[in-house]
Formats: sequence, structure tokens, C-alpha cells
Amino acid sequence: MSTRGPARFAAGVKDLVDTPPEPVAELVPHLVPGQSFIEPCAGAYKLAGALERAGFTCVDAFDVAPRDARVRQGSALDLVPEVMCISNPPYSRNLALPIMTRAAFTWPVTSWWLVRLAWLTNSWCAPFLETTDRIVPVGRVSWVRTETGGPTGSGYESSMWIRLGEGSAGVLRPRYATKSGKAKG
Repeated sequence: MSTRGPARFAAGVKDLVDTPPEPVAELVPHLVPGQSFIEPCAGAYKLAGALERAGFTCVDAFDVAPRDARVRQGSALDLVPEVMCISNPPYSRNLALPIMTRAAFTWPVTSWWLVRLAWLTNSWCAPFLETTDRIVPVGRVSWVRTETGGPTGSGYESSMWIRLGEGSAGVLRPRYATKSGKAKG
């Protein structure tokens, strides 16, 4: 999945791509062992399943279009979680930003989101960075998988985990230069 790579997905399919295991391995060292979590964009339960295999407990998983029996139907926009949230939101920014905005500014718990590393270079990302204290670069992720689950290549786009919410506010203060060269943010 990439903004630059060849089109490998049918229209609308980019937002239904399952989380491969490699990004999960990068996040695990930043979590409390055995911690409980919810997954509000669970799809086919790949991310939640990988975290469970790593020793974490998924207490709830839902999606607007569930693709696994362990995932109930529901919207992350209706959520007020009581435990940490870990999710790979929809790829499309217009779908991901409303969910992440709620997480960053209204949820009473910490949340981790797997998004494109390039988000950091956009001024619209600045409000999120004011509510985070941790960014974990993942590197290039191959979102297109073989039938056995292996990567089809190195991927076209780098990703990151970004931690938002309670306990994170005000630690990172990015400054973006405008076209005039003046800093803002």
C-alpha cells in the first residue's frame, strides 16, 4: 500500500488490508507485558491476533465491516474506551483522521496507531503531535502478502506507531515552516 507505488488494489480495497506481523514486533517492546487492549478497526483480527500471540489480551475488537468471528460490528467513532487502544486505522486519511482526532482529544486512555511515517511532514499532523510522547518508526511495510502470509517485497512506504492521548500531552512540539519561511505550530 503506497501513495507512490504501483496500484495493486482495486478501488476501495486499500482500507481493507490486514496488518502484517512486522509492525507488531516493533510495537511490543513499548507496551507493558500482558497489558489489555481493544482494537476498534479490527477487520480480520490480524493485529489483535498478533498481539495476543505476543502475550497481550484483546478485551474487545470491532469494525464497521468485520471479517472475523471474533470481531463485532461497531464504529470507533462511537467508542469511549476504558483500556488502551491499539489499531491500524483505515489507510485513507479522510477515514482515519476523525477516529484519531477522537482518540487524541476525547478518549480517557492512551492509544497506539499504525500510520504512514510521511504524516509527520504535514502541518495537519501538528495537533496530534501535541498529544503524543512516543513515535516508533517501523520502516517499510509490505502490505501485499502472498497466500501463505509472507511479504511480496520490501514495501513502498515507511510506517510508524504513534501514541496519542492521556499521559502523552504536550511532550512533542513540532514547528512547521510556512512558504514564507516563518515557523508555525
